[in-house]
Amino acid sequence: MGKKLVGNGIWEASRMMLPEHRDRIITYRRDLNIKEKPILDEQRIMELVRVISEAIFTDNEVKVSVFDDYEDHIHIGCIDKIDTLNKQIKLIHNSDFVWIKLQDILEIQLI
Repeated sequence: MGKKLVGNGIWEASRMMLPEHRDRIITYRRDLNIKEKPILDEQRIMELVRVISEAIFTDNEVKVSVFDDYEDHIHIGCIDKIDTLNKQIKLIHNSDFVWIKLQDILEIQLI
């Protein structure tokens, strides 16, 4: 018992962290790495639309770079549908599909 009262012993012996505090620390550290979404000019948007149109008509695969707050994602596949109401495209690859919002597309290339 005498060791606990020497130096910083009282605080060292009573250390503990609530799960809420731990989760908040993890969230805070993750939020430090948030990226800002780049703003695309009109010419760049028109180029993306042209590539999407060409991919649909030729049925070619595309490589799509999608914005995310922490790290950009790359998706490869064929464009199956364009949902104009929700402003997104359906990309299919090996019987798996993903919906990608048009506003999140950074780059698209024909393969």
